[in-house]
Amino acid sequence: MIRFTDENQHSIYWYDAADVAKYLNIRDTATNRIVGRNKFLQLLRANGCLMRDSNQPTQHWIQLGLARWHMVTRRYKHYGMPIFSDKALAYIENKIKSGVWQIEFQKRIDKYKSVKLEDVC
Repeated sequence: MIRFTDENQHSIYWYDAADVAKYLNIRDTATNRIVGRNKFLQLLRANGCLMRDSNQPTQHWIQLGLARWHMVTRRYKHYGMPIFSDKALAYIENKIKSGVWQIEFQKRIDKYKSVKLEDVC
């Protein structure tokens, strides 16, 4: 949870992807396991909330005030991560409960398959 303070000294709380995944307690329909941060980000990418090639939120989500791109510095390196508002939590929860967003993930495909010597020669 990240707390920002506006000009009137009101606190606004934003949540990272791991916190949102824990809060929503989403289960994968295929394996019946709880979805973690990476699969949650995959779910958001599949439904157009995040860009396909990165974890950056789309401009539409930023304009609606549902997500932000937050920069973090750890050990002298800069990292970017999406953070989500309270409205985004309610929106995602409603989409999943209404059945608009399906929670099925593809299995990982091995890039490197073992090749037998007899197949090559």
